[in-house]
Amino acid sequence: MHCGSSLLAGLSATYALNFRFNQTAPSQPQLASAGLIVMALAFLSPLHHFQRVLRSVRSSLNGAYEMLFSFVTGFEKPDPVYLEQPAGDPGI
Repeated sequence: MHCGSSLLAGLSATYALNFRFNQTAPSQPQLASAGLIVMALAFLSPLHHFQRVLRSVRSSLNGAYEMLFSFVTGFEKPDPVYLEQPAGDPGI
């Protein structure tokens, strides 16, 4: 992916030099090869496999949720505090 970013930076710098200082623009073969590289990067990027990435993220979040849930429910539950004495309870 870093090659794609440097390629696009080089193309944008070439066009900036072209407009600002009237330098030569990239040729058609250079633009075609840059287009092919960008298409290959788009095809091989993780976002192309969005469902696989989403499944991995869901699995990680589900594992974190289960760990948090077991941590929270692992403590002993305190006895309930009643504001009124329940019926049939003789009291202390």
